[in-house]
Amino acid sequence: MQPDRPMRSVPVFALAWCPIVLACAAEPPVAPDAASAAADAAVPDASPPDAASPDATSPDAGVACRTITATDLSALDLTVTRHVRAIYFTPSDRPFRACVHEHLDRFAYLAQAFFRDELAAHGFVDGNGAGKTFALDAAPDGTWDVVYLVGEQPAAFYQAQDDAPGAAMAEMFRRVPAAFHERNVTLYLYDLAVVEDRAIRYSGNGGSGAPWEGEGTGYVLQGAHFLGLPGFDTIALDAADQGAMFERTEDAGVDDWDGDQAFGPLTRGEYTSTYLGAALHELGHAFYLDHLFTDYDGDGVETNLMGNGFRRLSGRYTPAGYQPPTELGPDHAAALDAAWMFQP
Repeated sequence: MQPDRPMRSVPVFALAWCPIVLACAAEPPVAPDAASAAADAAVPDASPPDAASPDATSPDAGVACRTITATDLSALDLTVTRHVRAIYFTPSDRPFRACVHEHLDRFAYLAQAFFRDELAAHGFVDGNGAGKTFALDAAPDGTWDVVYLVGEQPAAFYQAQDDAPGAAMAEMFRRVPAAFHERNVTLYLYDLAVVEDRAIRYSGNGGSGAPWEGEGTGYVLQGAHFLGLPGFDTIALDAADQGAMFERTEDAGVDDWDGDQAFGPLTRGEYTSTYLGAALHELGHAFYLDHLFTDYDGDGVETNLMGNGFRRLSGRYTPAGYQPPTELGPDHAAALDAAWMFQP
């Protein structure tokens, strides 16, 4: 049972999110009878060891992106409620990733579109006839208003802790005003991981509802791996180019489970499908969605976002991707239709 008000310096997860000392070994796809309703499928994380230029082979090559500096925490709007917010944390000796703001913004709108399209497909629409979705905490320029935080310590300090992601999150909770976290869904994004011997180290991810922070509140703890690895990105700055990101066949440098639930080397396209899908999966948990493994059409392929189907995201963007692709399913679409975060 969750305490009524856990200490903010020690965030409490309501799920198994793969705490890590040195590495999070890749785990096989979760079997339906082995997963609790609130437990999360553990997925290894990765993020580049330092800022990288946009992938020279991607549609974003040569794009000029804004320079990011740390956010003035005294100027945060603490009155925002019922929005998806984000804090991006980088240690003191690791610069912000190149184009991080543009990629985070595109991910946020990609996520909005996924849920909008899925709810529309099941008949759950807003007053304008569009599929229902969540609201983003937007800046005056219309982009996602992400809080950028530089850690008090170098990467090695957090990596030396028994729980490196938890240490980063604890610092975010301590330094960002308490009201920022309340009555919203907040993504706590952190850049601590390294890739060694095709394994992802010093990282882990999870998502959960957080009702102790207010009705409908939830959070995601997510490594920056989902934005890409050194040498390639997962998100195109132009939405029209996203399909091409899933079609790349070069080796990603990581071994993991792919959309067919086979373990082995991932191509960059397969990596993009797995890790963007995983980020959406964790966001689903923050919206109070449990695991679901129902094969609705009985074709032998489980495609649920909240099951193992999150890895099949590529099929939504290109015929070359996994078919059938990731979907939400009628039960979870109905749950979100009634969810606090999906109301006007």
